[in-house]
Amino acid sequence: MVGQFKLPPLGRRLADKVRRLRQDVQGFAAVEFAMIVPVLIVMLMGAVETSDALTVSGRMINISGSVADMAARCTTLTTGDLRDMMSISGSLLGHYSPQDLYVEVVDVQADANDNLTVAWSYDSGHSSPLAAGSSYSGLSPGLVPVNGELIVATATYNYSSPMGHFIHGRVKLTHTSYNSPRVGPIQFPSATKCTF
Repeated sequence: MVGQFKLPPLGRRLADKVRRLRQDVQGFAAVEFAMIVPVLIVMLMGAVETSDALTVSGRMINISGSVADMAARCTTLTTGDLRDMMSISGSLLGHYSPQDLYVEVVDVQADANDNLTVAWSYDSGHSSPLAAGSSYSGLSPGLVPVNGELIVATATYNYSSPMGHFIHGRVKLTHTSYNSPRVGPIQFPSATKCTF
């Protein structure tokens, strides 16, 4: 036979095994599963950590809004009222540690020239973080009405992920809410108890 090539017996057996191996599809599902499972686990852990951080961020929005709203409903405030507001803000965190929460509420007033000053301030450390009468910056022009006032409440949480695979260390989550007083100028400190 001229022009035909015959494989020796060992070569034929090897060629048969290669052909059978190419046609064999058993175990593909196991290989695909082994390749995809690590990716799915990483995605699951990332989703859990991200949703946990977003939950805390949403609570900062709720806390700052609640504190600003409570302060804006009063015409007179006592230190006890503000201390109660800080206690309430800690309880709005749910199962997260209130020790990593910082809340600050500031009454900002504008004069006829649109100069902003601090009327009073209070924070979750039960102190006055900004001195009364000091200038206040960080607000857009016109946000505080001329000869008016605005309550600015800021909630900050130093978040650390319970898993720590994707979010390493502490992440500062902050939200600031603004409210105009509902009734009139807020007197602080006052001997009259605020009613919410």
